[in-house]
Amino acid sequence: MDLEKIVLKYKETKDEIYFNKLYLETNKLVKSIIYQYCAEKNIIDDLTQDVYLKIVKNIDNYETKNFYNYLYLIAKNTAIDYTRKTRELPNLDPSYIPDNSINPYLNFALSHLDNNLKEIFIMKVLLGYTTKKISEILNSTPKKINNAYYKAKEILKHELEGIKDEIK
Repeated sequence: MDLEKIVLKYKETKDEIYFNKLYLETNKLVKSIIYQYCAEKNIIDDLTQDVYLKIVKNIDNYETKNFYNYLYLIAKNTAIDYTRKTRELPNLDPSYIPDNSINPYLNFALSHLDNNLKEIFIMKVLLGYTTKKISEILNSTPKKINNAYYKAKEILKHELEGIKDEIK
């Protein structure tokens, strides 16, 4: 069943089964978005919970046809609000990327990408999303996503080559 149908079923029935399906389908995305603003695992978990509470409370107001974009905006705004309230700058903890363990050198290189490029790279490589799915989530065109992904790869390649030279 596609996500939009799951969301509409949940909106209609408020059945926990549909919420669980919704959560399982979108949980990694929410965590990766929040990670862009805060890298502390317990804060990411708390903010993820806040995102899903907002969805539960406001599901009756959901009317768009792109739940990924709707979810993206809620997660991003929740993380930004938290950052604003705590006045913390994003602290990239190299030990945590949601549900993936990656090379610390790659994590360091990722810190050199702006948030948009980092989000696209993480969604494409670490979460395995297609260009089409990413373009739907970010409400963009596949061409822009591919261009940003290529740019991110070039920046990462340059950064990783610099690290490689330092290690030698």
